[in-house]
Amino acid sequence: KEKEKEKEKEKEKEKEKEKDQDGKDKKKDKKGDKQKLKKLELLELYHLLGKHLVNQDLVLMELFLARLESVKTNEIISKGIAQLVASEGLIDVLLNKAITREVAATTHESTLFRGNSVYTTIISSYMRLICKDYLCSSLSACLKQFNEANKDIEIDPKKVDESLVEQNMVNLTETLDRILNNIYASKDSIPQDARTVFNMLKELTVVRFPGSLKTSVGGFFFLRLLCPTLVTPELADIDASLIVHRRSLIIISKCLQNLVNGVNFSEACMKPLNPWLDQNKETMEAFILSLAELSPSPKAPSLFPKVTVSVELGEAITSFFFPQWDHLLLELKDHPTFQNLAELSELVTVIQAKQKKSQDKEKK
Repeated sequence: KEKEKEKEKEKEKEKEKEKDQDGKDKKKDKKGDKQKLKKLELLELYHLLGKHLVNQDLVLMELFLARLESVKTNEIISKGIAQLVASEGLIDVLLNKAITREVAATTHESTLFRGNSVYTTIISSYMRLICKDYLCSSLSACLKQFNEANKDIEIDPKKVDESLVEQNMVNLTETLDRILNNIYASKDSIPQDARTVFNMLKELTVVRFPGSLKTSVGGFFFLRLLCPTLVTPELADIDASLIVHRRSLIIISKCLQNLVNGVNFSEACMKPLNPWLDQNKETMEAFILSLAELSPSPKAPSLFPKVTVSVELGEAITSFFFPQWDHLLLELKDHPTFQNLAELSELVTVIQAKQKKSQDKEKK
């Protein structure tokens, strides 16, 4: 029995030694990892931070974006995050989370996706990215046709001779009809990925807001994609030579917005257009409904190019990320599934030190 006890004691001592050695090895590994991180350039460190943001079902990304809700984000962040997540094949996951949170935070249907929250701007940025070629092609055709017709559509008597207003009103309705027909005819050219987003918008909003189809789907297509590009065609790299009558483009956009919103004009000079709005209401509603219809054939995998975090995007993300880091750290510690927190913390520490060093150099 005494021999057995001695053997057990020896075994316990061996186990303790192994534990101590494991602890020492881990410390060495951590020191080695830290040294490796310190040797990396900021661009490489930003790339690693981007990897953490898109790992583990976007846990860190979701917590980070939730912290940005009260902050006005810029185009660099919204576009960069959309590209980064899409390149990892996780855009549907992010969009689902974004739409769900936006719907939950909205109290009235009329304000749905009308603000500039971090989620709405990311969805908008992604939609502009995937619809850029479509917008360029379809609106270039509209602008070319409008320029060739060369008809005045100004109907404000303060801006044009009153004797021309009646004929210009006819010109305007004819122009609007042609543009609408072009848009309706281009329906099949709208990217399947965009239709997936429209379908998601419809499915995730209709539960809480049954009559929200125009606001969600129509609002995104016309108010966030088509109309801003029509007023500022440069957004879709449309040939500058086609941008001749900027004021006319604003008038056309205004009419389309009222048609989509189902709102008649109250301004005296625009009121004669209300019958045109009423005549086109049903056709517009049918078009908006069709935008959310998915193709019966399986969705082809998106070929979004791989994206790495640029210096500009890295600086933009960290400018928002680091001030929120203490809060994020507490949330991540309590998160049931998040892993690699120690690794992420080390990365944050190294990036902060490198940025400070770089800033100090610039001051000198």
